[in-house]
Amino acid sequence: LSIGGGVYQRTGGAAKDFLWGNVKFINNISGASGGAMYTYPSINTPNLILESCTFEGNKAATSGGSLYHNGAVSGKVKLNNGNVKNSTAGSSGAGFYITQSSAVDSTILRNCIFESNKSTSTGTTYGGHLYVNRILYVVNSKFVDGSNTQGGAIYANSTASIFVYSSQFEANKSTSTGSALTSGGGGAIYLGANLTKKGMIYRCNFINNTSANLGGAIHFQTNSTPIVSSSFSKNIASFGGGALSVYGTSTAAVNLDILNSLFYGNESKGTAATWAGGAIFLRDNSSVQIVNNTFYGNKSATAGGAVSQANNDAGIGGNSGVIKSNVYNSIFYGNIATTFADIRTLGANSLAVKNTLTQSFGVDGVDDNIVGVNPSFQSIDDTNVDFLRLSSTS
Repeated sequence: LSIGGGVYQRTGGAAKDFLWGNVKFINNISGASGGAMYTYPSINTPNLILESCTFEGNKAATSGGSLYHNGAVSGKVKLNNGNVKNSTAGSSGAGFYITQSSAVDSTILRNCIFESNKSTSTGTTYGGHLYVNRILYVVNSKFVDGSNTQGGAIYANSTASIFVYSSQFEANKSTSTGSALTSGGGGAIYLGANLTKKGMIYRCNFINNTSANLGGAIHFQTNSTPIVSSSFSKNIASFGGGALSVYGTSTAAVNLDILNSLFYGNESKGTAATWAGGAIFLRDNSSVQIVNNTFYGNKSATAGGAVSQANNDAGIGGNSGVIKSNVYNSIFYGNIATTFADIRTLGANSLAVKNTLTQSFGVDGVDDNIVGVNPSFQSIDDTNVDFLRLSSTS
């Protein structure tokens, strides 16, 4: 079929929800969009509700390997207890591609598994598992082994905002190899321009995600979605920001909070001194609050074993605007870089570090910082339940 390899569904007459329960969509093929299903609510305000449905092995020549939802009128998309796996698309949203018309429309995913959904495109396309353009709620779900050029798991465009709770992102990959100044990346998530702080990533785990560009786990493209109580482990970026890359512009200032989180074993492989930051890379017109975080065992091939900040004033081209970082009550230990094992800053940037334990950054006792002291973790074995917990004598 040209659109909707298994199902093409469009509204007509009175508003009625599209409701599917306990249905399996397997090995369907579309010569255009929507490998298994193409939904087109065009009048009234129906919702698409998928209860305990499985999408497996579906293919679309363009977008939406399993589902393409073209929401021409307001409505929600809900997937509960769903399984979406082994889908492919020639463009964006290798699992689901969801567009909605109203700013209050939402997609809600609960207890779902997205696995091995991948784009076959060699150009710039978006979202290995999922593409969204409005509000996204994700609860208790897993995103594993997704791939696309930008946003290996999720691509949220510039009109989207995301709320992700208690979910896991593992072994997803962004394959973009274009200019790091313009191509972004985001091994697990690419967040498009949204400076409102409407959204949150809370109690999530990001493990072994990779980006061929920036942001092994998440790339913030002029986006201020807060991160709270989350962990980033063994993510890798070929350029900057083994876990996170944060990118502002001269006209769009990022104001990002990173709170109560763990960064362990992330790596930036960029060999140019300007692209760095084993865990976090900050660039151009960004204000970032790093509070109550632990950075351990992160690595940069050049500078900034844990955090690096640089802007146009440092001569790396692109946009401009001073980076203002505030680091409070955090721990930096066991991070590795050629220079600046803890934090590296370039250009006319602002950096305040207070009440923090570092390997070498700052002066011991100044601003209540502790420099060059072992924090005395109970365990540095990442299989131990007490991994990186402070001992009673710390």
